Amino acid sequence: MKNIWLLITVVLILTLPLSGSVQADPGPETGQTEVLSAFVDSWTQSYGQEQVNAEPLPGADLGKRVYLTFDDGPDPRWSPPVLAVLRKYQAHATFFMIGRNASTFPDTVLEIASDGNTLANHSYNHFDLTTLGFQGFSLEVGDTEQSIRNALKDHPELAAQVTKCLRPPYGKSNETVYAYAMTMGYSISMWNLDTRDWAGLAPEAILTNFTDKLQPNRVILFHDGGEDRQNTIESLDLVLHELIMQGYEILPYCTESGQAVIGG
Repeated sequence: MKNIWLLITVVLILTLPLSGSVQADPGPETGQTEVLSAFVDSWTQSYGQEQVNAEPLPGADLGKRVYLTFDDGPDPRWSPPVLAVLRKYQAHATFFMIGRNASTFPDTVLEIASDGNTLANHSYNHFDLTTLGFQGFSLEVGDTEQSIRNALKDHPELAAQVTKCLRPPYGKSNETVYAYAMTMGYSISMWNLDTRDWAGLAPEAILTNFTDKLQPNRVILFHDGGEDRQNTIESLDLVLHELIMQGYEILPYCTESGQAVIGG
């Protein structure tokens, strides 16, 4: 553990400016890039739409569990019916929230948290974080966290459900995004089973696509905001029924103490 924190410290020293606010990304020098690349490679294997975490440690428990996540909310029209399906199956999830939505719909944030789900960060404006310097990045992430916490300010018992997990919009990430996230105490949180509910597929097609890809310890991607999510609600019911029938435990991906350690 001490070696890991030492490596993080070295990376931050090599990659962060010596003083002042960061206004743009000038790009690290070649030697710095090599050090940071080596570090990032130990965290992730790819940056495409189908994100896959690093291989599990030898002897890791690969029991029948999956981790459920939702992006692009909260949405007062679509989040409540999503919650109703989760309650039906006594399942919980991590909701990666857009900050401007959390600020606009604090009652929906509260409803999601009150149901026992965890809340995570999907940036304030859904910008491509790879295009931002540290100042812009910190505003996107920090303002989102503050909006979520403001929604729960009268409910301190729910504060522990706000997590330090960040899912970059569009799944776009790079070495700089990882370094900035670490500076702010965040973990980058991707997925490795995309239901493609965003593609307008019929619920039955989503179920077939899901079943074909299902393995233990998948991080499942759904959406509870952004556009019409009726197919999400209907396919979620089918997916959760299938998971229950196959004996899977359905869990949030992120907690206050961090994100689940899973296999690729």
